[in-house]
Amino acid sequence: PTGPILSRIGMVACEKRLEGQAFLRVHRSHIVRSDAIARAEPAGNGRLQLTLVNGDQLISSREGARLIRSAAI
Repeated sequence: PTGPILSRIGMVACEKRLEGQAFLRVHRSHIVRSDAIARAEPAGNGRLQLTLVNGDQLISSREGARLIRSAAI
């Protein structure tokens, strides 16, 4: 609940387990709870720089940025 989760299952399997919940796959290596995103700023080339509630920062993929934008509407 307070930090990253390391798991032996693949991202696709993890994504399927979280389906229907408030999680977004924002990058090929990052799945983020949508309410954990404190701020999203343009990072160039259609990507977003995300600042999470805990202060961590990461860059989304272009597809992840599309998901974030559509979830915000």
